[in-house]
Parts: sequence; C-alpha cells; structure tokens
Amino acid sequence: MITKYLRIILKNCSKSLLFNHYLIIIAIFVAGCSTATTGNVSEDIPWKTYLFNKERANSTSQGIDLPIKHYWNFGLWSFSELFLPYNSIRSSSPVVTDGIIYIGSGSKRLYALDLIKKKVLWHFDTSGYIETSPTLDREVVFFGTGDGIIYSLDRISGKELWRFQAKAEILSSPLTMGDMVYFASADDRLYGLDFETGKVKWQHGMISSRSVGSRIFASPAGKDGRIYHFFSDGYLLCLDVSSGRELWKRRVADTSTIRYSGGRRTPSLFNDKVYVLDSDHAVLMLDVKNGKEIRKFNNIRADDFLVAEGKIFLVDTGRIIAIDINTNDVLWEKKVGNGLSLSLLRAGEHIFILSNRQYKPFGIDLFSKKKGYVEALRISDGKKVFDEEIDATITANGTVYNNHLLLVADAGFLVIYGQRK
Repeated sequence: MITKYLRIILKNCSKSLLFNHYLIIIAIFVAGCSTATTGNVSEDIPWKTYLFNKERANSTSQGIDLPIKHYWNFGLWSFSELFLPYNSIRSSSPVVTDGIIYIGSGSKRLYALDLIKKKVLWHFDTSGYIETSPTLDREVVFFGTGDGIIYSLDRISGKELWRFQAKAEILSSPLTMGDMVYFASADDRLYGLDFETGKVKWQHGMISSRSVGSRIFASPAGKDGRIYHFFSDGYLLCLDVSSGRELWKRRVADTSTIRYSGGRRTPSLFNDKVYVLDSDHAVLMLDVKNGKEIRKFNNIRADDFLVAEGKIFLVDTGRIIAIDINTNDVLWEKKVGNGLSLSLLRAGEHIFILSNRQYKPFGIDLFSKKKGYVEALRISDGKKVFDEEIDATITANGTVYNNHLLLVADAGFLVIYGQRK
C-alpha cells in the first residue's frame, strides 16, 4: 500500500516547490507507520508462571523505568486472621496478565487483583496453604496447595473447573505444555494431567525408602517436548512430555546436603542447555539431549543464577558476579545487599537482586529486626541504579509487569512498586 502511494506522488511531482511538499508528506506518513510499529513492540509482556516462563528463565525483555516508587500494598490475610500471625512458610509469588494479578496466600486463598484499580476481583478459598506460584495458560489458572490438591479455575470468574488430589503436598508451580499440565508433589512424584479434565495421563515416581522426601521447592521446566525436574535424591531427570518416559538422568547433588544447603533447585533452560545448581553451589551447564556436562561455573558458591544477554549471573551472600557464558571470563563483580541474597530476576537492561538483612536501630541488638531489600544493577557494568528497603523479609521470587515490580513480604502482604502514585 505504501509503495502504491509513493508511485502516485512521484509520478505527479516535478522539480519544483511542490516536490518538496510531497517529500514532507512522505516523511510524515512513514514516521506515522514507524510509530505504530514501535507501539506494537512495547506491548505489555505477561508474567504467566513461576520464574516467568516454561523455561524458568526469570528474565523478561520488558524493562522498568527507574527509579520506581511505592504503588500499592495488599494484605494477603483473611478477615478472620486479622489478629493472628500470618502463616508463611514460603510465600507464593504473583503472576500477571491483562492487568490482573493472581497470587496465593498462607490464608488458604487465591486472589485475583486489578493492578490499575487496586481492588479484589475475586478470591477462591482452599483447604490448604498456597506456597507456590500459580500458572496461567489460555483462560485458566492452575495452582497447588499444601494438602496435595491441584486446582484448575476460570481465570476471569474464579469458577472451579476441576481439581486433582495428589498423595502429598504440592511444592512446585504447575507447568503447562500443549494439552497437558505437569506438577510435582513432595513424595517425589511428577504428574502429567489432561489440561481440560485433570485426569492422570501419566506419573513418574522415584524409588525411595521415604514416602515423603525433603521439603524441596523445585518446579519442572519444559521445552521442545521434554520436561526437566530435580528430585530429592539429587537427580535431575529429563522426561518425554507425552508418556513420562525417562530420557536421561544425572546426579547433580548429594542427598546429605540438599535439605540444608539452600539455593535454587528449579532448573533453567536457555537455547539447547539446561542449568542447575550442584551440591557445591556451582552452576552446571548440561546438554539438553543427554545431560552431559558442558561447563561448570564455580567462581562463587551461588544461591541463585540467571542467564541473559550472553552472560550468566551468580549471586551469593553479599556478592554478584557476571560471567561470559561462552568463555567463562569474569565481566564484572559487585557487592550487593548486607545479608542473605535470595533470588535474581532480569527486566530489560537491569538485574534485580532480592535479599534479607538484619536492621539494628541505633546499633542496638535488642531492637534488631530482619528486613527485605531489593536493588537493581545495570546488566552492562553492574552499576547500582535503584535500591529499596522493605519492612519485612522476603522469600518469594519477584515479578515484573507493565513498569511495575511486585514483591511478597513474609509478613503477609503484596508490595508493588511502579511509576503511578
């Protein structure tokens, strides 16, 4: 269409003032088309599951305009628990799409919240605590509970579509691929359910003397017809999504250290590699086809890691390091926080680090209190460009959506930062 108009204009113009006018019209027309294209590129990117996507990358190309300001606090407790301590062993991190936040709580309730209007759209009460992140796919929200039930709800109305009872608590965020939903339970079973009905298509259980394994928060990752999941015996397994057939497995951690060593246990997929922490808190880069080790990143004892922009970022207590993923060269290293670093997430050109630290008013131990802390560094050089203290500790992963940063405090409230006052 644009070419057609250009031909008409050029055919009727001459070397005169009129020609210059036509050039101006062309420039305005092309500029308008260019602006429209840019607008499509900047559309909001949904955060639909734990660590952003099926690959558990914890990385979105959509950035945040820093600095950001406090936008909204929302209490995750129910009215009946208003004067009781909030039950938070580990908090569910939020997911967001179409301006609606979905988040579980220690008050046995899943909330749907309007981000812009700052109000509850609906809530769904359960019989168990919700400690893991929901997953959104199409018009459905999936989530699991501490009493072993996985729910499927209509995400607009909150109406229950189906539920499935597992044999142990659910400590993983669901994974959806095609017409299946996958999740793991604490008795070392990985399930594949029908997306529409919740009927079991297959289940894969590890042989163990214990009916319930160590309380490990690990969620399956998936790509190209394969699922990757870490089990409590220290093995990373690769399974076929359709049948649950084991394709390969690799021992990546010692069972004697898994329960007490902390650190991330959910694998991450990037290109044709799978990344996972080992017993020594080194990050292993494995071939997705056979599980063979390609490279090991053991510069520090990492508690979390993130792969983005040709780099791998490792964080431990008080330190973050950026490494070239192909050469293993250290690009930069920075001091971060003043306490235990918990997780990393990437939003555009920045890396966000979440941590907890001890706060002592006037240096007096008697009044000491643990607080959460979030800071943002530039990916290119590690320069700090934002930091904020939160009046409670944090254990849940952060979420980024539409120029907002969403965090969950262990005291039982959702904390949102953004540009709007």
